[in-house]
Amino acid sequence: MQISLSKSRLFKNKITTKSLLLFRLLKSFHLTLLTTFVIAISGIFYLWQWMNYLQHGYYVQLLEKQKNALELRLELLQIEINYLTRPQRLQSIANQLKLEEMQTTQYHYYSDSQKRQ
Repeated sequence: MQISLSKSRLFKNKITTKSLLLFRLLKSFHLTLLTTFVIAISGIFYLWQWMNYLQHGYYVQLLEKQKNALELRLELLQIEINYLTRPQRLQSIANQLKLEEMQTTQYHYYSDSQKRQ
């Protein structure tokens, strides 16, 4: 009778050992799956941030080009203003139109109260 008891204990131990081994294997699989998932999500997040970085870099480059173009246009406009407001040029235009110089009697000063009315 003792032999049958020992066999049954062995059988139970084998079942318990198999169950424990299966549980540890599944636990290890879940841990591996979780680790793989975390690494994959981290990689996707890194790529997303890198793409945002590149996109903002291109946008900054575009804005710098626009700024340079506007600065060049501003310089050209300032040169044109300087040319158009030269006293010699204005004098020659006034002579062509036969304009006379303004007299001090032609000026009229308004006070603040008169401007509001």
